[in-house]
Amino acid sequence: MTRAPMVRRVFGDSPFAGVGAPALAVADARSRTVAVGGYLGYVQWGGSGTADSRWTGHRIGVYEQDGLRGRHLVRSEYPVRSFAFHPVLPLLAVGTGQYDGGCFFEGELLLIRLDSGDVVSALRHPREVLEVEWRSETELRLVLAPCDDWENPQAYEQGHVVVVTRPDWGAVGRKSIGAEEVAAPVEPV
Repeated sequence: MTRAPMVRRVFGDSPFAGVGAPALAVADARSRTVAVGGYLGYVQWGGSGTADSRWTGHRIGVYEQDGLRGRHLVRSEYPVRSFAFHPVLPLLAVGTGQYDGGCFFEGELLLIRLDSGDVVSALRHPREVLEVEWRSETELRLVLAPCDDWENPQAYEQGHVVVVTRPDWGAVGRKSIGAEEVAAPVEPV
């Protein structure tokens, strides 16, 4: 006698299933899209092992506002902290990062092309990007966590505010924003 199949779990039966548990969402009226950052969790099996170190459960999804159809799904090494849609270009700036538990605040500034889905990690060195905001078509304001908490008990309450200028943000290359451009005095955030 053939046993009837049993359904134990249905994958993708929740809103924004591609990003896991949503943590941050921002809508853009101009592009009619919604950016969502979330976390899928760890890959783990019964033998208490985890997937290799390349696995990261952090995801960024770009969805159409009408019907929430997925356009792009991007893997991120770090949790999403902030989104900002470019005022003119089909471009999404994403600030990511976290404290590594030992000393450093690591992260990335990701630039996602909304038309193609191409992704550029723009910072030359890992740095937690707490906030991104377009000031104009050419200026992007960033709030960066300190590089580390070495001999700085207030590192969790401070940030470095910088404005990075590019004539064409759509042409920004991988790791093209260097340390000298994001150097700024620390201030409370």
